[in-house]
Amino acid sequence: MTMGLTLTASSSIDMVAYSDVDWAGCPDTHRSMSGYCVYLGPSLISWSSKRQPIVSRSSAEAEYRAVANTVADCSWLRQLLQELLCVVPKATIVYCDNISAVYLSANPVHHRRTEHIQLDIHFIREQVALRKTSRGRSTLYLYMYIMHTINELSMHAIPSFQLTRSKDTLVRALPILIGGASLLDVLLNRVVSGIAAVSDASSSQSRANILTLALFVTDILAGLVWLSIRPKTISSVAPRGVDCKRVDEDVSSSALRELLWTWDSPMVATCCKSLVVVYGGNCKLQIGVAAASPEDGNVVDVDAQKFMQGSLYKSAMESKKQSYLANLALYPGRTELPFLPNNTQALILQPIGDKGIAVIGGDTTRAFTNLDQAWIAMIADKLDATLSKP
Repeated sequence: MTMGLTLTASSSIDMVAYSDVDWAGCPDTHRSMSGYCVYLGPSLISWSSKRQPIVSRSSAEAEYRAVANTVADCSWLRQLLQELLCVVPKATIVYCDNISAVYLSANPVHHRRTEHIQLDIHFIREQVALRKTSRGRSTLYLYMYIMHTINELSMHAIPSFQLTRSKDTLVRALPILIGGASLLDVLLNRVVSGIAAVSDASSSQSRANILTLALFVTDILAGLVWLSIRPKTISSVAPRGVDCKRVDEDVSSSALRELLWTWDSPMVATCCKSLVVVYGGNCKLQIGVAAASPEDGNVVDVDAQKFMQGSLYKSAMESKKQSYLANLALYPGRTELPFLPNNTQALILQPIGDKGIAVIGGDTTRAFTNLDQAWIAMIADKLDATLSKP
């Protein structure tokens, strides 16, 4: 009776959902176990963990079915809150850990290999499309992000490393404890047996004990080395600058919605704190934390032409590949980015087609994961399709 759910009073009514699947997890039927949980602000309001009705032949199929159930529950909850005169103003964020499910939710091309989940695909696509065609209505973001969440713990055992992490010091000290205890045991055995505590190497027993003592001393030294080595803790650094939101006046309303979605996506799901989009020779968007001018403290504007002449822009556009600077403090060319806070920790340069680039600054060193980079690359493809329209 000591366990329960805590419903915390909060002014936030943002709805966030987490979805996960244990593909073919049932040992008897090989059906997948799907689960999800939905938060309204900091409070858990809905959850589910059950076996899927049919066998899924791929993990993407199982994940997509789980996401469809999650989205359906979120839509029902949003409608219920609306009837209770509590409208959720922002889009519901749904987290999943399968990149195929994310691609299917945004890709308008219907593949023949997904015909068996047609209803789920069209349902989720319709919810995602509402983000672009409506304001304030039931909307949905779909993010690909891996994390240990409540619904994952409901289907899997807690990873062992999470249990031992809290006992890190004890684990590191094990060689010292084992070596010290064994050393005392050998010395005590010699005393009880009537053998001098200090070996004189005059017998085979003494020589064996010398070797044993040497091994135990080695264990103790190894334990001391383990204790001296500590993993470096990487923490986020609050960027020093001013908040800004500057949009090119030539940007259409539809392109503006896409640009703001481009900002919302990495800002919520990653360590992104600054975003600059340069496209067609102009700065289309500067949002987040920007550098402050030392003279008057105002936002440092993005000089698109000067930035495009720098080595960072040229190398990224020539390679047409994403460039990730995991530790920006070690990069000598950061002077090409005067518009970013001077304590920006990490940087992603993502080409947007052949005409532009997105500059994404983070507040934590080496915090952008491979999944984050893949998600940002997909966002850039969608953004290029929007900005290239006349």
